[in-house]
Amino acid sequence: MARVSLAVPVCNGALYIEECLQSVLSQHLQEWELVVVDNCSSDKTVEIAERFTSDPRIRICQNSRFLTLVENYNNAVAQALGRGEYVVVLAVDDLLCPECLLEMVRVADLDSDVVLVGAYLRSDRGLGCTGLDPSREIFSGREICRDRFMRGPSVLASPSNHLIRAERLPREPFDVRFGAQSDTNLFVQLLTMPGAKFGFIHKALTFSRIRDDSATATYAYRYRTAPLEELVILTEQGERFLTPTEYARLCAKYEREYHRFLFRQFLRVWDREVLNYHRKRASYFGIDVTGRDLAIAALTECVGVLRCPRQAMRRALRDLSRLKVCRRMVP
Repeated sequence: MARVSLAVPVCNGALYIEECLQSVLSQHLQEWELVVVDNCSSDKTVEIAERFTSDPRIRICQNSRFLTLVENYNNAVAQALGRGEYVVVLAVDDLLCPECLLEMVRVADLDSDVVLVGAYLRSDRGLGCTGLDPSREIFSGREICRDRFMRGPSVLASPSNHLIRAERLPREPFDVRFGAQSDTNLFVQLLTMPGAKFGFIHKALTFSRIRDDSATATYAYRYRTAPLEELVILTEQGERFLTPTEYARLCAKYEREYHRFLFRQFLRVWDREVLNYHRKRASYFGIDVTGRDLAIAALTECVGVLRCPRQAMRRALRDLSRLKVCRRMVP
């Protein structure tokens, strides 16, 4: 029986899939299996993947209809579940270091309460997911979630950088209500289960490409989905890992930051798409933003501009640059 089931959800990944699959074949741990779940690719993704199916551990599943990104991730997990003890959802443009699966399984095997294992993440921007105590490999799940929302940059990265205990995964692990933050939502759900623990290896075990044409760089980047989705995750799940006082204070802080974000979008008269998107999505999630909320945000923003005019100018120039980039990427 395979120790690890890997799922590779992909759509038009011909440029990356060969290198991705080669990184799996190079693993020191050999007890794995892999399913490529192709989402109606129009390039040579399937043709390239088929070259690897001479290895009986690798198979291909082709969708009969096109799915959204999150739906295809759920489909990929469904194809992998029930086979291995652990699951890795590997993005086609990410790579595993040769010792990745061996090290992650080693830490997961230390404690049956470890539901999620992570590691340092290397990307085009350098080394990420740092900051945990290097003398420890096992952490409380609630401790990790609390750190994620109270201190900012987190050790919770993309699914490629995590090993998940298969028996703890829900049937549809990635919530289709979310976009780029669907993985964060899943990780918080797993880590706030009773007694759940987080394992961590203090080595860079995965490499992630920063792509201009990825879903994160287009949809999530274009519409700035993170502020709203993080607020929703916090309000829905924060009580599981925060004290009542911390929860109330942190929700208020995230709401204020989101209101300031909306006010900035209101000022961007040259581009109403982002503001219109958030009006609809906030209503969908039941987030009520009143005129008073925006008035307070406007006052706070004005004070901030008076205090730091250079920072405000840099942000305005950055927004203009982002708009030009996104209009090139999004039809």
